Amino acid sequence: MVRSRKLVALLLVVGLGVAAQGWAKTKKKAKVKGDKPAATAPADAKKEPAKPDAAPPAAEPAKPAASAGKALFLAQKCNKCHRVTSQGIAPLKEKDDIVDLSGIGKEHDLPWFGQWLRKEIDKDSKLRPGEKTKHKGAFAGSDAELQTLTAWLKGLTQGK
Repeated sequence: MVRSRKLVALLLVVGLGVAAQGWAKTKKKAKVKGDKPAATAPADAKKEPAKPDAAPPAAEPAKPAASAGKALFLAQKCNKCHRVTSQGIAPLKEKDDIVDLSGIGKEHDLPWFGQWLRKEIDKDSKLRPGEKTKHKGAFAGSDAELQTLTAWLKGLTQGK
């Protein structure tokens, strides 16, 4: 119960961060496209303070979706069986069958990750060539958490 509340709070914070990034990108895009500001009123006209559409974010988090995916990876204890060297994630316990997921985002498309984690598909085993394998455990989180995790995994393009 406490764990799910923490995940909900984390996803809420991440969602706000993503919304803030979208707001910042919209403002930046308007400047890049060369949109001209509205014509200015004569100097003797009565001036009112400008009312922004939305308040700018106090501090924009660096890649909130990435940090949420990494946090979810750790919260779900995916590092029992996996390491992500490119992200500085070590396995909880060194074993012979630990799989490094660095660079996994280059190997598969986004829907594949969700199907794999739900045990809906199998793949060629990296540890036992010639054998097919399924993910050891079906993902136990919500659909929103699965989307967050799969997006993070797809973004793992560095390494290997």
